Order: sequence, then C-alpha cells, then structure tokens
Amino acid sequence: MYMTWAEKLVALAEQVNKWVSDDLAKRGVVFVAHEVDESPEADKPFLEISIGGWNVLRLEPAGFAVDRDPTIVHLYAYPTLRRVRLVGPDDAGNWEVQTSEGVPVNYEWNKVDFMKLLRALSDDHAARSV
Repeated sequence: MYMTWAEKLVALAEQVNKWVSDDLAKRGVVFVAHEVDESPEADKPFLEISIGGWNVLRLEPAGFAVDRDPTIVHLYAYPTLRRVRLVGPDDAGNWEVQTSEGVPVNYEWNKVDFMKLLRALSDDHAARSV
C-alpha cells in the first residue's frame, strides 16, 4: 500500500507515542506526549514527548529528504543533544535505526528495542528507569 510522506510520518509518530505511553504508564513514570502533528513539515518536530519533566524527545523529518523514499526522520533527545536517524519504513512498516551519519545501529524495530534506544539517548533518571 502506497503511503504519502505525511502519512508515513503520522503513522510513525502514532506508533512511537503508543510504545512510549504504554511502557512509561506501566512503570508509573510521569510523561507528557504532545499531540501528533497531522500536517508535518520538514525540519519541524511533529511529535514531542517530555519524560520526567527533564528529558524531551522529538521526532523531526529531515529537510533534505522531503518526499523521498525512504523517509528519514531525526530522533533528538534533549538536553543530551544525542540523535539518531530513523529510515523507512520498509514494506512491513519497520524503520531502521542509524547514527546521524547514516551507519546502521543494531536495534530491531519493536517496542522493547525502541525503549532501549530511548534509554541510550537519555541521561534522565526517569527515562533510564524504563
């Protein structure tokens, strides 16, 4: 099934939001997930999640890859300023995790590995406890 660039981004944001919400709520960690921007724009965050009042995670489409296949999204962690690329999705809806330079990183596209990735990007105690 063909998906537009915006539809891919919205589907990614909804999946990430669900994974993080389910995992953090289960552990009693305070978080705020801002609503998914249904009309994403290049180089502007379309999902932001605040964890424990300190750590902020942002999904932001790469401006140089607008309307290209595969889609490239930056996942930023603040205040650590660490980031990775999410590249995809493939036919199964999975995204590949890469360094900001484009080197693949050994994370599968599932909830468990995604939460490990968030811990690796974060120095915040609340996020590390997930």
